[in-house]
Amino acid sequence: MNFSLKNNYPSMFPLLEGLYGYIRRMRSISDQHLLEGIVLELQKNTPISSLLLAQFKKGGALDPIQFRCCASVNITDEYKKHYVSNNLSQIDSILKYSNSVRIPITWNTALNSKYRNMEFESFLNDINFKHGLAYSFKSSFQSYASYLAFESKTYDCLDIQCIAISYLLPFFHEIINSEKCEKDTTSKPEKECCEITPREKEVLQWVMEGKTNWEISIILSISEGTVRYHITKILRKLNATNCSHAIAKALKYNIFSL
Repeated sequence: MNFSLKNNYPSMFPLLEGLYGYIRRMRSISDQHLLEGIVLELQKNTPISSLLLAQFKKGGALDPIQFRCCASVNITDEYKKHYVSNNLSQIDSILKYSNSVRIPITWNTALNSKYRNMEFESFLNDINFKHGLAYSFKSSFQSYASYLAFESKTYDCLDIQCIAISYLLPFFHEIINSEKCEKDTTSKPEKECCEITPREKEVLQWVMEGKTNWEISIILSISEGTVRYHITKILRKLNATNCSHAIAKALKYNIFSL
């Protein structure tokens, strides 16, 4: 995905810069207040009323979902306590549908899917949550997935919001997985850093700047096919799901400075 928040959603660029800075630092610190501050900036720079960033354990259809709230905005402790103590993650139709499709979805779509649950809908009505977006993200071989959901008082959700949430969640995923100190047996930072070639670093740097494959090909005097080839190799070497995830990992492991 060639998408730049700086060019397409300028008000959110400071948020992305904050994420870059957090990821660069998180190998040595774990600052929950800073994470919450970044989430608050996301809420301020988008037309949303409340927001939840969470982590949940992946499992099969019969396995209970292990749910952990990582940060939130305009969601009361009482609501979060009720959600956890009553195991609402097991009947949360938005979470379940989002986890099944792996693309940003509207709450309305989830509430009318096969995962629809009247008890959960009653809970949403009680707290006056009606419309919003949700997105789940997972990386191969990791046991935890990340979940970002936000509520809006209006039904319509702009396409740019779907793109932005797709772009941002892989960054949050790297942050909260590091804070959990989960060991990723497929991730070898030192080996990854050594395997990324100077040309691949250059391509990824331009991807981070929001350049399209065509623009990168012009800048580097190579073909678009060669750009795509480099990106494919980068994703494989970093065990990244998409370009946004690759950028997050590159920042996390300080690859651009090597």
